[in-house]
Amino acid sequence: MRVRPRDPEGGFTMMEILVSLIVLVIGMLGIMMLQAATVRGNRTSRQLERAKVLAAETMEDLRGRALDLTLPAQPAPVTSADGITFTRAFAVEDITGHPNLKRVVVTVSFYEDGDSSQTKGARMEMIRNLQEDL
Repeated sequence: MRVRPRDPEGGFTMMEILVSLIVLVIGMLGIMMLQAATVRGNRTSRQLERAKVLAAETMEDLRGRALDLTLPAQPAPVTSADGITFTRAFAVEDITGHPNLKRVVVTVSFYEDGDSSQTKGARMEMIRNLQEDL
C-alpha cells in the first residue's frame, strides 16, 4: 500500500476534526454542569438567608413579650415569592437549676427544591430572665 505524501496546504483530516469536536463537547458539558450547580447553590443560599431573617423576626417578636404570660400560637407558615414555604416554630424551655431563666428556641425550616427528603433551615436560641424589664 502506498501512502500519499501530505499536501502542506491540505488542511486538517476528518479524524483530527472529530477528535477536536469531542474535546470541545466534553469541555462544554463540564461548563454547563458547573453553571447548574452554581445556580442551585445560589438558590439554596438565598433560601437559607430568608430562613435566618424569619427566625430573627420571630425571635424579636418573642423577645418583646413577657414569658410568664400566655405565649402566642405558633406562627403561620410563610410562602416566599418563588413558592418556597417556610415553617416557623418556637419552644420555651426551663433551665434546670435556674428558676428565673428560660431558653427560647426558634426554628425555621423549608424543603429544598420542594423535596421533602431534603429539609434545611435556621435555628436561633436565646436565654431570657423572667424578671427582666421589657
